[in-house]
Amino acid sequence: MLRAAAFLLVIVAAVAPAEEPRQKKKELFRLHPLAKEANEALMGGDIARMKALLKRGLPIDAPLDTLGEEGPHSTALHLCCTYRQPEMMKFLLQQGANRMVRDGFQELPIDVADGMNNQVLCDLLTAPDKKDEVVKGIPMGLLDELLLKYGHLRIQGIVFVDFYWGDPPASILSKLSCLGDKVKPISAMEEISSQDGHDYRDKKTKETGHLVEFRVSLAEKGDPFAQVRDWRIRVTTAGALSGGGTRGTARKDYGYWLVKQTSSWDE
Repeated sequence: MLRAAAFLLVIVAAVAPAEEPRQKKKELFRLHPLAKEANEALMGGDIARMKALLKRGLPIDAPLDTLGEEGPHSTALHLCCTYRQPEMMKFLLQQGANRMVRDGFQELPIDVADGMNNQVLCDLLTAPDKKDEVVKGIPMGLLDELLLKYGHLRIQGIVFVDFYWGDPPASILSKLSCLGDKVKPISAMEEISSQDGHDYRDKKTKETGHLVEFRVSLAEKGDPFAQVRDWRIRVTTAGALSGGGTRGTARKDYGYWLVKQTSSWDE
């Protein structure tokens, strides 16, 4: 795999809490009645018991634990990784378990297996390698994975997007709708200085907003299909020294983009 050049993905955003109407208390997610028994079978590697549970009506991709009020979490394939059960994983995959179902942290089973450095489980979870569409040097599969795990900021108000020092293509702009309620290209923005700390506003409406700068490292020798990239997300309420961020790496392996966070900081 080729090494990536220096990063980058940067997100600059002001986080201004807004008063919201009271909402009804969210109901707790209820696990399937057989979830506890399935957990026990998975922990012990009891394939016969798991087979019986599936016959009794346990959905093969059902969540088997929760994140409390946050909702469902791990599937059987995730727990096979946690409990290091390759034979159980083989059985579940043969029965049609979906390796693309995510847990409560938006992680796939491959993320859990890779995080545990378990080569056997990673090999079992290998997916067909599809060639990414590349836009402005960024593989779209990598973009989708980054936005899914780290891009759901849902910033209130306008979000101006700078994609490689310019406006993002329409296809990219639509993907970036997860960043906020009103996403616009950077060409719609002008910089200002004000007492309330807002440095960016819409040229036409004069409505203040937040800036999102998006970068992903380019590969050595300009190879757009490089298998290793660096990324960084920076969140701030102004131009500099007023926020924080996170950074990490991404690599294409086993047929997936595996995105890792390596550090975070405050400014």
